[in-house]
Amino acid sequence: MAETVQGVVQGNNNTVTLVFDDGRPTVPYLAPPMAENSLVGRDGDFATLRGRLLSGENLPISAVNGLPGVGKTAIAIALAHDPVVLGRFSDGVLWHGLGREPDLRAALAAWSSALGLTQQAGEQVALTSRAAQIRDAIGLRRMLIVIDDAWHIEDALTLRIGGPNCAHLLTTRIPEVALRFGDGELCTLSELSDTDSREMLRRLAPIAVATEPAAVGDLIRLSGGLPLALSLIGRQLRVAEHTRQPRRIRTAVRRLSQDHGDLLRLTAPIGILNRHPGLGEGTPLSLQSIIQLSVDALTEPARCLLGDLGVFPPKPVSIGEDAVIAVGGTTEAELDELTDSGLLEPVGPGRYTLHQTISDYARAALTPHPEVNIRMINYFVEYVESHRDDFEDLERELPVILEAFRTASEQRENDLVKRGVLALFDFLDARGLYTLAGEQLERVLPTFDQLGPDDVRLVYYLGRVHDKRGDLAESNRYLTQAMRLARPSSQLSIDIRIGLGWVTAMQGRIPEAIDHFEQAKITAGQIGSVRSEALALHGLGWSLGVSGRLATSLATLDRGVEVARSVGEPAVAADLLQVRGWMQVTAEDVGAAEESFRECLALARAEGRADRMIDGLQGLAVVARRRCRYGESIEFCREAIVLAERTGHRERMSLAANLGHALRDAGQTDEAERQFRYGLELARRFGHEEKMSRCLGALADIEIDAERPEAAEHLEQAENIARKGAMSEPLLDALEYRARMYRLAGRFPEALASLQEGRERAAREPGGIHAALMELEFGEVFLSTGDVTGARTAFEQARRIAEQRERRDLLGLALFGLARAGTGEQGRRFGEEAQMILGEIGHRRAASVAEWLTAR
Repeated sequence: MAETVQGVVQGNNNTVTLVFDDGRPTVPYLAPPMAENSLVGRDGDFATLRGRLLSGENLPISAVNGLPGVGKTAIAIALAHDPVVLGRFSDGVLWHGLGREPDLRAALAAWSSALGLTQQAGEQVALTSRAAQIRDAIGLRRMLIVIDDAWHIEDALTLRIGGPNCAHLLTTRIPEVALRFGDGELCTLSELSDTDSREMLRRLAPIAVATEPAAVGDLIRLSGGLPLALSLIGRQLRVAEHTRQPRRIRTAVRRLSQDHGDLLRLTAPIGILNRHPGLGEGTPLSLQSIIQLSVDALTEPARCLLGDLGVFPPKPVSIGEDAVIAVGGTTEAELDELTDSGLLEPVGPGRYTLHQTISDYARAALTPHPEVNIRMINYFVEYVESHRDDFEDLERELPVILEAFRTASEQRENDLVKRGVLALFDFLDARGLYTLAGEQLERVLPTFDQLGPDDVRLVYYLGRVHDKRGDLAESNRYLTQAMRLARPSSQLSIDIRIGLGWVTAMQGRIPEAIDHFEQAKITAGQIGSVRSEALALHGLGWSLGVSGRLATSLATLDRGVEVARSVGEPAVAADLLQVRGWMQVTAEDVGAAEESFRECLALARAEGRADRMIDGLQGLAVVARRRCRYGESIEFCREAIVLAERTGHRERMSLAANLGHALRDAGQTDEAERQFRYGLELARRFGHEEKMSRCLGALADIEIDAERPEAAEHLEQAENIARKGAMSEPLLDALEYRARMYRLAGRFPEALASLQEGRERAAREPGGIHAALMELEFGEVFLSTGDVTGARTAFEQARRIAEQRERRDLLGLALFGLARAGTGEQGRRFGEEAQMILGEIGHRRAASVAEWLTAR
């Protein structure tokens, strides 16, 4: 068990001794005093280092490495003050801070004096002899020897003179020194996490942290989690807190968070025993002075490279080696020098990162090459153009690419920005980064009255971005303008035509959409663009399907899938598969739909296409709901919603509606209503007629059951939109809901009229599900009017369709209808069967069946 030290510390000049209460002889203790709140968030590192020092191995050696200001000295001081460590090394602590230009004779003289060795006045002893004398004096004593701030391995090894019962602890900002001193074993201190950074500031300036949390978050980001920076910030804020005036605290916080140079120049008074070994007497401690020590040690070319690196974004962004050399106009030798100095951190093969404070120093204190900005712009524009299909490479370099584009805009290099943005668009589109894509495009787009033929692709891409975000009116405006500028019968004109087809389809103008897709298909055939033919078939298949021509739609989509596969276009095949899945759902071929959606999702994941991942997940959610697996449907929806919210994708409104339906079926009506209202809000905002009709109808369905008066208005709006846009499925839903509303109001003739229209329209549907829903409502009307025979006939018809289509939810509802239309034992048997089915699938109507059986 570790020995506990009990006694007092006495000091004179730079020699401190431990005086023990139990009469033991005094021992040297040269460690600096502990600073206030100096060690936060270092429990793991502290435990690791203490474990190494106490390992019991012969001559344990530990090396601590890290950035300037990361807290290397602080953790060494904490270890030197730790009772458990002092219990093991009870013969004292020798400490010396070397710095860049150490005085080794002074270090050895101080240690000699602490150990009681005598020296004649004016006597000069060779370093090796003095080191040997100290080693002999240490002998078998248990001592901790700390060598702080070593810059050169030779200096560090000169002071590694402890005996077999000693431990050595080294701190250094130079990775090579740490590795060589520790024989390859070192502890690298990382920056503090945001949580630990906030805790450190809270200990120093609790009022500021409590009252200005957002601005303090900015300060934490600027500090990069560096303990020295946080300590300087905290002490500055503490001065402002002393007044207890909120205005002064707020001003101090915001001034520091807005001025990077201010943060670098912040200073703090330090005692003589805590003075940094590299700083001259009278030099205040600051981030700038600590970083300056490393910069002063660089060769001129390496210092120039560090100044150039200020154009790159700081950590956590990483920079490729080729980019550093090209933009810095330098060689690998200068790059390696910066890495060896600890100023530039390697973060993987050929990748480097620059800490926030060092980046700020490079910008504030060094002068970059006058051509560095244009070199950066040219390098990354050419990089994007040559890697436009290498999405993984583009994703890795994206923060630096965007910084290059921003710099180019500031320097009015608009042609270069335009080249880069156009080359980057396919990547941004595939990754679902629509807001970012729109910002980049708008950065370089002239006003409409200044547009020329060279701008047509920019206008087209902006139209696509607005479409993906669901802003159909703006999308239509841009695409129409692009069509005016495009050369007729060109590839670009086909792409624009397909885009217009989708926008008009989403706006409910289905005949116009079909015309756009047909024209695009014809032009694609004329110029031999097979990929464009597949894309036109994709849009045409969807438009035909939503207008009720399901068989033609499926045949068109099958042809499109075949074409896309023949030319090796997995992304286009995924587009077609997701639409084919929807049409198969409409046709109640749920098994085939699931296969289509799963293949779509697999292709989308392989391609990294967020938009198609959303489509595949949403399709699987609908399939799960059709199979009465409501929990699974809800999970698929929620996964897709996370993607859609992150990317701003237009399918947020569809997902809200589909999640609402699954929740409604599962009996979670309040949450379902919230989803329908959110979907309706999005659909109205972006002018999406079909989604508007669906969400309005779904809200009316809930409001009818709750006997709320707004149901009639919502239902009328849903029906009008569906009729105007020739939308088959939303209109059938509206007719069914209207019939139920009339029935509950006792308006049976009007209910039957709505159902008759619905029955005739549903008869043209190959799926038959709406036919079953109409028959179920017919049965309810007949029961309400006392026509039991008519009710049995309608419920039997619904039952047959449900069994054919394997729809257990509809089967349960049909059986419940037969139970109420039946008599005696037969009625009870139907009721029990309905309760079993609806209960097993967790349908909301299961409770109604149970109540009926109990009351019977």
